Amino acid sequence: MRNLLLLLVSVFLISGCQSIGQSAAIKNNQKTQLLITIVEPDNTQLSMLNGFSRSYRPVGYPSVPSVMEVVRDIASDYQLHEVNGWRIDSLGIYCALLQMSETSNLEQLLTYLRNDPRIETAQPLHQYQTLSNAAQYNDPYFALQYRERAGSITALHNWATGKGVSIAIIDTGVDIYHPDIAERIAGTENFVDNDRDIFVKDVHGTAVSGVIAAQRNNGEGIVGIAPNAELWALKACWQPQQHNTKAVDHKFLISAPARCNSFTLANAISHAIDKRLDIINLSLAGPYDPLIERLVIKAIERNTIVVAADPGTGSNRYPALLSEVIAVGNQVNLRDAEVNNTSNTHHEIEFLSKVKNKNSVNVPGQDILSLGPGGRYDFFSGSSMSTAMVAGYLALFYEKTPKASAIERNNFIHDSVKNYYPESSEIP
Repeated sequence: MRNLLLLLVSVFLISGCQSIGQSAAIKNNQKTQLLITIVEPDNTQLSMLNGFSRSYRPVGYPSVPSVMEVVRDIASDYQLHEVNGWRIDSLGIYCALLQMSETSNLEQLLTYLRNDPRIETAQPLHQYQTLSNAAQYNDPYFALQYRERAGSITALHNWATGKGVSIAIIDTGVDIYHPDIAERIAGTENFVDNDRDIFVKDVHGTAVSGVIAAQRNNGEGIVGIAPNAELWALKACWQPQQHNTKAVDHKFLISAPARCNSFTLANAISHAIDKRLDIINLSLAGPYDPLIERLVIKAIERNTIVVAADPGTGSNRYPALLSEVIAVGNQVNLRDAEVNNTSNTHHEIEFLSKVKNKNSVNVPGQDILSLGPGGRYDFFSGSSMSTAMVAGYLALFYEKTPKASAIERNNFIHDSVKNYYPESSEIP
């Protein structure tokens, strides 16, 4: 009994090794393999043959074993090795996968095989690949990040990736060492203070940067809308709580608002103008400011695209309401406008309800997966994230059409929103 068990185990191991070896041969030697087909008898003949015992085969009726014998003879004649083979009943043929010798010439060998009367067809083993868009990236959170839009995003990246386009992230600081954007950082400036340690721990600017340009195919986290764009992290905003305490809970900082002022913003916008950066992303909003207006207009005159967040209602909707600025809203902001702006006077509401930037778009900005400082990833919501998305789309368009007019640019954005976010609508 013990010897029988040992025999069975040995047979299992041998057959298993053969199967594994055969599979490896198919995958690892595809460039030196070819396929041949041999015609089998029709189904009626096969049915008749199945009625005979294996010890007797009538003359004139080819059988599966005889076809396999032909394959072995062919392999021997041409110094080939049979890797695998199977019957294809629907075509009435036997197909064999053969391995060439190292000294054989594929084209010459195929010529011989195609002239062999025993062989129906002979061909190289061709290579194919899947076209699943999501599988094109090795970033582990890509499918979670874009969900049903993953295919659309990769298709868009086949057109453009933002290569060579410079984007000013005028915001809080940015974790410039985060593995998903470290290679995308082209420059940094701090117009708030000289605290480098706080700069790289800032949450908001890091999240905005990730949405725009997180690197693709680096085996890390997510993929930005414009994964090859160049980012300039220009700190003009700060989180008061972060500066007033040494240990702040990360979850608290995600929702904690950052603050900016006319001086820091003006410095950052001026720097972006001087550097002739292509796009300025302002995921922020506040009251009308004449100095900020002058600088934004100057940037636009120099063909810099300015994108700004629009909360939808209230008095703090600048610079989004300035002419030629691309204003970006988030659907939730519009639905909750009355609740969030109860402090506005009747006069302010009446006046602002008549103001509409012709370049406004509305993009969903809820639960957007992006980067957090310290190599983290987290979900963020709000028009800040929506604005970053639009800045990413604009980077793609700018790469392909750097001399496009404002009208062409705005048409592209509205078409992109309609195509990639069909549930969206323009801001009323």
